[in-house]
Amino acid sequence: MCNWYEEAEIVRDKMGGMPIEYCFSKSVTSFVPPIIAELGKCLVPSCHARLDSQHISQGKYMCDRCFTLITTSGPHNDCLMCGKPLDYRDIQTQASWPRELKYAIHQGECANYHKALAGVVLGIIPPVRRLLPESTGTKVPLFNPENAYTLEKVPSSNNRQ
Repeated sequence: MCNWYEEAEIVRDKMGGMPIEYCFSKSVTSFVPPIIAELGKCLVPSCHARLDSQHISQGKYMCDRCFTLITTSGPHNDCLMCGKPLDYRDIQTQASWPRELKYAIHQGECANYHKALAGVVLGIIPPVRRLLPESTGTKVPLFNPENAYTLEKVPSSNNRQ
């Protein structure tokens, strides 16, 4: 099993203080948007259950239910982070090691992005900033029109009267 605290700290150090949304390519962040990761909440967007302190202290970034659903619904043919096909070897390995998500995620950028998202949930990496400066108070779709996530734009301090 992976030590997610250590893995997320390594990725955080590689990020060099840059926000998560600027550290990974669009091919990864458009498939799994970084805004889904919230401090102390299950990483699975359809769940977002609050994780208890025991989960957090154990380095768990998903609730037990979601982790079980993901690991028992495989083997996954496509990467959980970018949606592109996995190598045949990784697909086969998932059958032997279903609880190891690393075989359902491409190594390199996809794995690092997954670790960064886990780091947001665990409080190691800051979450995506949710407020945008310079606005008239309109809502802007964050990813695409079908997506329910939106950002509330607020006026910046230099535009306030």
